[in-house]
Amino acid sequence: MKNSRFTDQREQIMYEWFEKGEEAFNNKNTFEAFIYLWISWIVACKINLGNNKTYSSYVQKDLDDRKIIIEWCKNYAPEVRECIYDNMKYLVPLGSRVGSHFKNPIVDASKNLQEKFTQLSNFLKGKEIYKYDDELTVDFAELLNKIRNNLFHGNKSYDNQDDKFLLEAVIPVLKDITLFAVESIN
Repeated sequence: MKNSRFTDQREQIMYEWFEKGEEAFNNKNTFEAFIYLWISWIVACKINLGNNKTYSSYVQKDLDDRKIIIEWCKNYAPEVRECIYDNMKYLVPLGSRVGSHFKNPIVDASKNLQEKFTQLSNFLKGKEIYKYDDELTVDFAELLNKIRNNLFHGNKSYDNQDDKFLLEAVIPVLKDITLFAVESIN
């Protein structure tokens, strides 16, 4: 059903994916919730950055979701930070989580991401603070992107309790960030 409040089809698609994600979240279907919310968020980020003259050609040329969400998180660092802090009760347990194969902090990752996730892990344990909102939001965006890559490319399993725990921890933040991104379009 098309909602007449949207000015173009991208906004309608963004909104419909958000509704699916919210429904999956409410039904505790973590894998579907993450995927649907991710798609809605990336569409919202592309619309938002595409509407900004500074980023318009950048978004049109570069379809790398990672770069787009990181740029969006930098632009909305205070709002993303607030979403993170509002959901700390879900995130704190991630401070003790390690990757299943190499035991890197939170999730297994490349050397560059290991450093970011070590800092994020220490932050969640209360051992470290972020001086700047954009550093926290970028590290969290990198985590969401890593989880997305693992989900889409088969390194996460719907029946693995540890993977489900990871998703349950980050989905409330992803939901809030996506809601903010969707609402900031209209």
